[in-house]
Amino acid sequence: MKNENNNNSKPLIIPQPIRKDGAGGPDLGPRDVMRDLQNPDMLVPPVTDNGLLPNLRMSFSDTHMQLNHGGWSREITVRDLPIATTLAGVNMSLTPEAFGSCTGINSLNGRI
Repeated sequence: MKNENNNNSKPLIIPQPIRKDGAGGPDLGPRDVMRDLQNPDMLVPPVTDNGLLPNLRMSFSDTHMQLNHGGWSREITVRDLPIATTLAGVNMSLTPEAFGSCTGINSLNGRI
């Protein structure tokens, strides 16, 4: 399948879960084509893949976003990535006001 990509004149080839040996079939959607392009072995696993390894990656884009006054945060824990029993990750963005109150900069009133 081909689709026109608005970003440039090259056609976007939409990958399908079909192996060269004929195994699989078309995926009519809905789906995230850009994610499929980034992870071709997840869409079309090699013949030798038995599916026994746990998922070893997780995108922050797939996690819940916690919105608060002063910014946002999201985290990846063992709940999202079961293999990560001793590891967690956080992605956050704070407004200048929130960052200042966290570090005590506001108490100096900008006299640095």
